Amino acid sequence: ARSLQAIQLAQKQLSGSLSTQIEQFVTALTEQIAYVEAFLDFPEEDLPEENCKAFREALHTMRHQIEQLIHAHQHYAPLHEGIRTVIAGAPNAGKSTLLNLLLGQERALVSEIPGTTRDFISEYCTIAPYTLKLVDTAGLHETQDPIESLGIEKSYEQIQKSDVVLWVIDGSKAPTKEIEVLKEKFVPENTLVLFNKNDLGFCETYKECFKNYQTGSVSLKAENVLILLKQTLLDFLDHKYH
Repeated sequence: ARSLQAIQLAQKQLSGSLSTQIEQFVTALTEQIAYVEAFLDFPEEDLPEENCKAFREALHTMRHQIEQLIHAHQHYAPLHEGIRTVIAGAPNAGKSTLLNLLLGQERALVSEIPGTTRDFISEYCTIAPYTLKLVDTAGLHETQDPIESLGIEKSYEQIQKSDVVLWVIDGSKAPTKEIEVLKEKFVPENTLVLFNKNDLGFCETYKECFKNYQTGSVSLKAENVLILLKQTLLDFLDHKYH
């Protein structure tokens, strides 16, 4: 297991919580099959309408419970291998700085020159009790550079595969048309918007623009920013995975 959450889920499975649920489904379905076969064997017996209704309702309830179980598996599966977390945003928003902060090392090159990151970088980090598989991507913007364009295309591919997106935005500058376009690419429930460079001010327009998103405001160059950053991430992950 890569995280405490994964250990807890594994312990529940070892204790038999999943197998108990499945056994209950098997028992209930076996009873329903026996019920149907009895009336097939004795067609002269009229099945009361209330029995037909109860039979349909029982199957409908069981189907709903099974769908919930499948959904729960899809929801918690990332906790086993690490929550695939893509760091996205425009060039120079602070994506690579964010990656380096969370990893505690200079893993990505930080430069004032736009387009420094042209491929994606992947590393694991722990925000207890979660393990994140961080993916730093190329800056999202329009470009005529063919190599940079390929990097941006890969960024969108990584976003599609992600469990969580950390969208880094320079909050000191007014929203651009590109931000409105990018909003269509992200699912609010899976996206944490981090407004960086709050030491340079904050554009209030963003409050209305991102009212449906969970947000945080930081300066990634501040001395004690890591504490605030980890708490913001933890709040977001607790909300998503509980």
